[in-house]
Amino acid sequence: MKYCEKCGNQLLDEAVICPKCGCAVAGKQPSKQQDEYAKKQAKGAVMIIAAIAIVVFVIVAAIIQYNG
Repeated sequence: MKYCEKCGNQLLDEAVICPKCGCAVAGKQPSKQQDEYAKKQAKGAVMIIAAIAIVVFVIVAAIIQYNG
């Protein structure tokens, strides 16, 4: 087994990108398909964080309006 140089995640010997952070494994280039997959994962994470932020904002605004 080997480990990602960026995040320390344990990797399979045949891995070319880290499944946790998407970083390329040293000495190997990720394929186009793997690169696109990593980008989709990052975009999905951003969308989830944005959705959570919007929900929190709406809840805080409702509480402020109710109390104020």
